[in-house]
Amino acid sequence: MFTNFLKHRTLYLGGFIAFLFIVVFILSLTARKSTQNNFTNPNLPTPTLILPPNSTNNGQPITPTLTSTPNINYLNQDKLHELVTNKQLLSSDQNKIKQNLVNQALPNPDFNLTATNDFSIDYIQALDEFQVEILTTDYKTAENEAVQYFRAQGLSDNSICNLPVMFYLSYDVTQQLKGQNVSVNSIPDFCK
Repeated sequence: MFTNFLKHRTLYLGGFIAFLFIVVFILSLTARKSTQNNFTNPNLPTPTLILPPNSTNNGQPITPTLTSTPNINYLNQDKLHELVTNKQLLSSDQNKIKQNLVNQALPNPDFNLTATNDFSIDYIQALDEFQVEILTTDYKTAENEAVQYFRAQGLSDNSICNLPVMFYLSYDVTQQLKGQNVSVNSIPDFCK
């Protein structure tokens, strides 16, 4: 009789544990779906990355292309695409400067090289490029200040183009400029 009790107890315990696993599994699926839905906000613009035809991330560069938001037009997208996909070699001294900049950015969790009130420069390792986020509505001044930063490091204009360096407006600035007809250069003016 005692062995029957142990058998039944073991069966009940095993069934209860299986039931708990099923409940935990269902709850984790439900939590994952609700977490994914929390990140979808219809009031935020959906970032769009347009990839060139036949590009992969298996050794091929993936080129970022900003799509224009209402009343914000990003100029020179074709030239940016060309600079990223057909990288020109830098001279050895210019390449050393670039490597110093990359080495400064890589230890930072967000690969941030430098930031001011007007702009923030990040190194994007996967694309091997520097992206300048404009943090002010005076985007022309911010673009010029970012270019001056690279020049102060010892980079020539030609090298700045060939890094490449790209500009984009922060979400907050884009919202502040809504309703205005704004054209922002994706690359420094002298890279055309």
